[in-house]
Amino acid sequence: MKLIECYIENFGRLSSFFYHFGNGMNVLCEKNGWGKSTFAWFIKAMLYGLGSSRSQNLSQNERQRFLPWQGGLCGGSLTFETDDGARYRVERTFGQKESDDTFRLFDGVTGAPSSAFTAKLGEELFGIDAVGYEKSTYISEKLTAEANGDYTGIQAKLVDMQDLSDFKIAIDRLDKRRKYYRVQGGRGAIYDIDQKLARLRDDLARSEEALTQVSTLNQKSKQYAKACADKELELRTLRQQTEASIAARSARALSAHAAELAETYRGAREHTAACITLLAGNPPTLQKTDEMIRNAGALRDKKTPVVPEMKYPALLPILLFIAGVLLIPVGILLHKLHLVFPILGSVLGVLFIGGGVLLSYLKRKRTDEIARAKADREDFDRITGEIASFLSAYPAVPGNTPSEGCEKRLWAIREKVEEYRMAVHDEEQAKSQYESFRLSHPELTAPRGTNDGEEELRRKEEEIQKEVDRLRAEQNACEREVARYTADAGAYTARAQEISSLEAKRREYQASLDTILAASDFLKAAHANLTTRYLGEIQLHFRHYMQLLTGEQTDAPTSDEYAAETYTVTPDFAVNISRFGQTKPSEALSRGGRDLVALCLRFAISDALFGGKKPFLILDDPFINLDDEKVKYAMALLSRIAGERQILYICCHTSRAKP
Repeated sequence: MKLIECYIENFGRLSSFFYHFGNGMNVLCEKNGWGKSTFAWFIKAMLYGLGSSRSQNLSQNERQRFLPWQGGLCGGSLTFETDDGARYRVERTFGQKESDDTFRLFDGVTGAPSSAFTAKLGEELFGIDAVGYEKSTYISEKLTAEANGDYTGIQAKLVDMQDLSDFKIAIDRLDKRRKYYRVQGGRGAIYDIDQKLARLRDDLARSEEALTQVSTLNQKSKQYAKACADKELELRTLRQQTEASIAARSARALSAHAAELAETYRGAREHTAACITLLAGNPPTLQKTDEMIRNAGALRDKKTPVVPEMKYPALLPILLFIAGVLLIPVGILLHKLHLVFPILGSVLGVLFIGGGVLLSYLKRKRTDEIARAKADREDFDRITGEIASFLSAYPAVPGNTPSEGCEKRLWAIREKVEEYRMAVHDEEQAKSQYESFRLSHPELTAPRGTNDGEEELRRKEEEIQKEVDRLRAEQNACEREVARYTADAGAYTARAQEISSLEAKRREYQASLDTILAASDFLKAAHANLTTRYLGEIQLHFRHYMQLLTGEQTDAPTSDEYAAETYTVTPDFAVNISRFGQTKPSEALSRGGRDLVALCLRFAISDALFGGKKPFLILDDPFINLDDEKVKYAMALLSRIAGERQILYICCHTSRAKP
């Protein structure tokens, strides 16, 4: 296939642009920003259309990137000739969405519409998708960066198997599932189970030890409990004998205590009665007493209010105001007698009016002061009367004499009220204790018996009690130890069952992992067998172009670095170089060297894909990283290839525009 001509209505920054393609080398050398890469993308868009993307990044959203900058219809036409000599013209327009795009095909000779190809024109012409086109026929300035990528579509065509990508999908899915079970570095479901099994086996060992300890400790605890019960029986017998011996002494002590409680009760009643008598039979509350004390304190801090008197007649402000008003017109009327009279009359009038206003203000102020003083005096007299009435109700309280301050007498009453409240409380408590004691001991007569041997009985009692306490402590210690082991012992069955379940799950996971690994190895081997079919041809073409690039030029860089036989192409289209007994990827070369290797690899892939058909090649300034010497040899190689196929070579500098 070769290109004949194209017309761009609007595409990116290009508008109303026509280009006719010749045979062999077609060079388009324009300055930066002219739209050279846009032109190359237009040819791809005519063959494959524009993809759709939601990305806001223009480098990833080619539709938004190439819609016309100046507006208008986006699209154009491309005329091409197929390998069988037929000529066609494809017309495409592009909108904001893929559904807005149009595709039309015409016969290049008659101009009649044609159905020889569909909108998937590129795939039908080349047998590869848009990604494969960019990896073979289209070579951009990002030559080295694009060396690594997705070659699935190209591999599928090379092995004549359209679903080759399914191998990679299946292998990736198996590898993803394999990572669920086991991952390098001690991770994965099987590793997690192993870790949990290790912990559970340690726990199970503790449970077994705990079961043994619990059995031994329970036996000891029973022995201590039996010995303790025997000693407690002996202790109860001794206590009965001791109780019989001390019964008489206890009865006498009870009687004496009852007499003491009765005397305390009587004294409390007398104290309460004395307080009531002193408070005139009507004790006030603490709240009332405190209120009187606060009022007395307020009177102490406040002086006795005095009502001020008025020192001038009430009508004086009015008379001054009237006199001032009269003096002003009188002065004006007497201006014929002398010019000073109006001035004097006005001044005196203003002074009289101001004096009247000032005296009126002072009169209102004095009236307010008299009203406030009167109210304060009435409040003072009311509080004084309340305090006097309160004091007169308790004449028997010490300190209640007219010569002493009322606050001191009020505090004396408060002390007596507090004393009365305490006396009432003591009386109620003494009464309660006395009555409770009598109810608890209805008979206070001493029983028959003596206290003979009481001390000896108590000594034996203490010895047996110490032995009981020791045995009880030993039993409690055993029970605490049992409680400490109980959790582990009780978990024995659950842990054993969980271990059994996890071991079964591990066997299941391991079997699944083994199956996955076997299937993955099988698929990888099958994939390798398929993909290596094209390696021989690719390798031959690659070394052919490397030899054309370096070996046939007498002054070419023929060092070991560029010796064709040192390069090997891998199934995933990577290039390795072997030197001095070591194999390294082509990334070990200089940037220019990597670009030369990548260029020869692209030519080799194109030859392997299309065989003798030799479709056109588009080179979008791929030599930008080469020095002048390497550009010279690369351009010589292009001139050699241009004798066999059509090439569109795009660049921005004249130094890279000529062989």
